Amino acid sequence: MKKEFIEFLSSEPISPPREISQNIIEKISRDLNPSSLSVFAKVSLIHLLVGSITLLFCPQFGLGFLSGMGMMHLFMTLGSFGCALLCGSFFLGFSTLTVALILRPEEIRVVRKNNFIQISLLAIFSLLIFMIFGEIIVSGHSMAWLLGGILMGIFSLELGWYLRKNILT
Repeated sequence: MKKEFIEFLSSEPISPPREISQNIIEKISRDLNPSSLSVFAKVSLIHLLVGSITLLFCPQFGLGFLSGMGMMHLFMTLGSFGCALLCGSFFLGFSTLTVALILRPEEIRVVRKNNFIQISLLAIFSLLIFMIFGEIIVSGHSMAWLLGGILMGIFSLELGWYLRKNILT
C-alpha cells in the first residue's frame, strides 16, 4: 500500500477535460445563484399548498374548506378591516415562514433580496385566484388584506430565516 501511495505521488498530474471542468463550474454557479423566477416558482408552489391548508382554519373572502368562520370569528372582533388585516397576515405569514424553513439557503437569499416584490406578487396572485373562484373583493378590505399579508409575509420570512440560522441548526 505504501508503494502504491508513493507511486501515486510521483505520477504525472492529469487534468480533467476542459469541457467537464466548465460544466462543473456552471452547475455550481447555477446552484449558488438561482434565478428569481425559478425561486418564485418554488415559493408559489409552497404558498399554494400552505395557503390551501390555512383555508381550513380561516376562510379568505368567504373561500374555505370547512363550514363556519373558523378563526375569522376571532378576527372579526377587531372589525372588518382588522379582520382583513389579520386574515392576510395569517394567509401569507404561514406560507413565507414555511418558505424560510424549506428552501435552500441560496434560494432564501434570493427571496430576501427581493422580498417586497416576491411577497407582493404572491399576495396579488392570491387575490386574483380568489376572484377566479368567484369571491367578491372589496377594494378597502383587499387593501387591508394586502397590507397585512405583505407585512406579515416579510416578517415571517425573516423570522423563519432567523430561526433556521440561529436555533434550528
